[in-house]
Amino acid sequence: MTEKRESFQFIVLAVGVFLFLSTLIYLYLQETNKPFHMKPSVVETFSMELPIFSDLIKTKNQDGYIIKDNHWKKIYMFYREQMSNNGWTITHQYGSTDMAGFITSWRKEGFQ
Repeated sequence: MTEKRESFQFIVLAVGVFLFLSTLIYLYLQETNKPFHMKPSVVETFSMELPIFSDLIKTKNQDGYIIKDNHWKKIYMFYREQMSNNGWTITHQYGSTDMAGFITSWRKEGFQ
């Protein structure tokens, strides 16, 4: 009788663990498979860590920022200074020679 009871308890435990793990996997997949427009922006997620250039205007659908006129050099210099001052290290940088645009990648301890 004891062996049957132990087997039954093991089966109940195994089913419970299976259901728990299945739920976690399901929730993870639901979050990672959201369409891009439904995910919070990086800026909103890390708003305390990322400086925002003062002249940027949030877009109508709230998924990005825009700016009027040509301010590439001011924006570039702002982020070079502010990101460095906040503990970020530049890992990649690309820009056109006439400063018509740029791309930078940054890394900070504790962020992926």
